[in-house]
This record gives sequence, structure tokens and C-alpha cells, in this order.
Amino acid sequence: MKYLRPSLPEKEIELCLDLFDKQEAKKRILKYIEGVLDDAESQLKNCSTPAVSGSLPSREWTNTLIDMPLCYETGAWDGKRSDEVLVEDDEGRRYVARMYSGEMDGSYFAEWISNDGYIINKEIVRWLKIPA
Repeated sequence: MKYLRPSLPEKEIELCLDLFDKQEAKKRILKYIEGVLDDAESQLKNCSTPAVSGSLPSREWTNTLIDMPLCYETGAWDGKRSDEVLVEDDEGRRYVARMYSGEMDGSYFAEWISNDGYIINKEIVRWLKIPA
């Protein structure tokens, strides 16, 4: 099964970027995303997967525009890092990764590092907590 990720129409993006009121731009973008999620949910309800149905616990993806994993662990790296989570980039590729964030030389940084040690140079659009 191929998954398609609809993108925000360019005209709508330009309109949002032209708005001086950042809160209004954020509301419009979130409203569009909610519409996409509603469409996806209705399509999922029409899918029948009796063999899998009910066997997996329900998990919720978190959009990176709304929230990020908590970075709390310190160690021999810059800043703090999160627990390992499942992330998805803007092309639909998934990785097991940690988010590293902090402040260096007065500037905030946040980056995703895969569990095999590579920096993920793609835009991460959503993440899912991995159960313990």
C-alpha cells in the first residue's frame, strides 16, 4: 500500500507567510492539517484489516509543529537528548532516533540523530513514543 502525504497548497502557504499576525497564520495552517488528518482517519475507517484489528495497542503520532519529545538526559554530548522515538520525515521515511537540543554560543539548536549515529538531514514531520 502506498501512502501519499498531501502538502499545504503553495497559495495557502504564501497567504500565511504574508500575514503579519503570526497567530492567524498558525491557526490557518493547523486548520489545514486537522482537515488532512480528518480525511486520513475517515480513509482508515474504511480499511478492513481483520487479522490486525485490535491486536495492536492504539498509538498516537505527534506532529512536530505541535510538540516535540522531552529532552532531559545529559551526558558526553552537547545539550540534552530525548528517549528513542520513531520519527517520520517529509518523504515518509521512518527512523528510530533521538532529538538533541540545547543552546550553544547563545544560539538554540535541535537535531535528530538516528539510532545508528547519523544526523537526519530531512524535515521530521511527526514522531511516536516507543513503549518501554
